[in-house]
Amino acid sequence: MPRPRSLPKSFYNENFKSLAKKQTHHRVKIRLMAMHHIQQG
Repeated sequence: MPRPRSLPKSFYNENFKSLAKKQTHHRVKIRLMAMHHIQQG
């Protein structure tokens, strides 16, 4: 089983969901939503 990754504290301070809503480029929007899902666990 892989070791859990440790993310910097500043990662959890970002609001990726709101950034994704403002984004017009589809590929970047998907990546930002993925980051939001990682934040949620």
